[in-house]
Amino acid sequence: MHRFLVILLILAPLALRAENLSTVEAEALERRFVKMQRTTRTLRTDFEQTVRMSGMREPVVSRGEFFYRAPDELRVTFSEPPGDFFHLSGDTLEFSRGGAAPIRKPSSDGAARALMALRNVLRGTPESSEDPVDRRVAREGDEFVVTITPVVRSIRMPEKIENRVDAESLLLRTMTITLPRGISLEYRFFNPRRNAPSDDSSVHAKP
Repeated sequence: MHRFLVILLILAPLALRAENLSTVEAEALERRFVKMQRTTRTLRTDFEQTVRMSGMREPVVSRGEFFYRAPDELRVTFSEPPGDFFHLSGDTLEFSRGGAAPIRKPSSDGAARALMALRNVLRGTPESSEDPVDRRVAREGDEFVVTITPVVRSIRMPEKIENRVDAESLLLRTMTITLPRGISLEYRFFNPRRNAPSDDSSVHAKP
């Protein structure tokens, strides 16, 4: 699906405007990014999620914590609203709202689309290109910006994904996912903790 040719260092000094990378430069950066991501055993980070929908008067803002353990575990635990969580493990999505009994669905379900996209970024494993995409990699100030747009729209794929990555640390700062039917989700990440020894088995802990 998506090839997140994200980011990375070794570009010219900070630019004052967006500067697109050539195909050769983008491919070189992807290889470096993949190499780095494959050394990530765990990543814990606070987040703010903003959901926008057509017809919605005001966006809905939620907060909580992401926890990722390579290669297939991703848990999203909300502090606002409390009691909500999403847990993607392999090909299974488990989620609960308001402390209700968890519901299980396959990862192919539309409810898992955003988490699948995020997990692909975190584990640095580009997908096979069954669905061709247009990719743009650019540098804006102290960030690398990766924009991925499917050539052919599909209800099973996001319409667009934009990743903004810190040019120094290579950590994801913002991910904006535009879904069909006028829905967009924006994630802003704060206080990342990578490969903390205490996180080796904590993904299975209760929220």
